[in-house]
Amino acid sequence: MIAALVAEATAAWPELGLADAFAEHLAALPEPAALRAADYYLAWACGCGNARALAILEADHLAEVARRLRGGRLVGDEVDEVMQRVRERLLVGTADAPPKIVQYAGRGHLRGWLVVAATRLALNLRRERRPEEGDELAAGIASPDRDPELALVRESSRDVFRTAVASAIERLEPLERLVLKQHYIDGVGIGELAALHGVHRATSSRWLTEARDKLARLAREILEVEHGIAHDELASMVRLFDSGLEMTLRGLR
Repeated sequence: MIAALVAEATAAWPELGLADAFAEHLAALPEPAALRAADYYLAWACGCGNARALAILEADHLAEVARRLRGGRLVGDEVDEVMQRVRERLLVGTADAPPKIVQYAGRGHLRGWLVVAATRLALNLRRERRPEEGDELAAGIASPDRDPELALVRESSRDVFRTAVASAIERLEPLERLVLKQHYIDGVGIGELAALHGVHRATSSRWLTEARDKLARLAREILEVEHGIAHDELASMVRLFDSGLEMTLRGLR
């Protein structure tokens, strides 16, 4: 398994020359099989300070992040300021901690993870420079179609959010997964669920509520732990989607 991951990663980025060290790193991970090997290899190499990896990230990923930000409502030098903050936040370590890019868990696309991080920093910058827009921005986050930048956040976050929900579903009990699938994907109502499972309508309603609440809790934990999204930012991220968790569930078939 580790050999296959190393082969996939080094095939994508042969110029990094870190195959042996990467294999040792993978061997110390609890669940390496779930990684997006090429993306994780690049991020890990950047965290190690590898100059070639940093150059690739700059040319292939950060340039695209900046391009997407320019499609939003940032003005003047704001994109340059945000990208500088991205580099400082993710690529510069301290005496006590490695660069924060090592928090990338390799579950979703690296570029999407970077766009999410950059857009959060862009929103912070806007609040700093134009505080009169801060409250309006926070209040309007549930309606991103009114704001091109918020639409960007929603689009760039979608894969991360869906990946977290899909991973959370795998951690549910079989009955919990079944009732969620029947209700959200197959369109089975509460009464029909009760009849299918031979229980009272109140019981099927409780099952569905408990399964959904558990799924939301697990998804939030995954977003925090595996994607490095701070707890106080999760609610805003969830509100970026038209119907939040329910919409995502209906798209997972």
